[in-house]
Amino acid sequence: MGAFGLRLMDEDLQVRHVKRGQLTVPNNGENTGGSEFTITFGAASYLDGYQTVFGELVDGEKVLAALEAGVDRHGKVHEDFKIVQAGER
Repeated sequence: MGAFGLRLMDEDLQVRHVKRGQLTVPNNGENTGGSEFTITFGAASYLDGYQTVFGELVDGEKVLAALEAGVDRHGKVHEDFKIVQAGER
């Protein structure tokens, strides 16, 4: 669910998940995107057509590596992570 309980319109589902550090929004059908997001640790073709790529990591590889270290190969998170500052460059 997006901000204030609103759903977001779908963007271009044609952009492929081809590399590490892409930011994507999961959805459960047309115009169901919310405020959840995924960061890829590598190419993720299984997300193509289902999640919208809306950005990519431009700085912070050390942070991404720390996130990756806290997740096992099945996607189970073993540490708590908190975003304390984010913004646009």
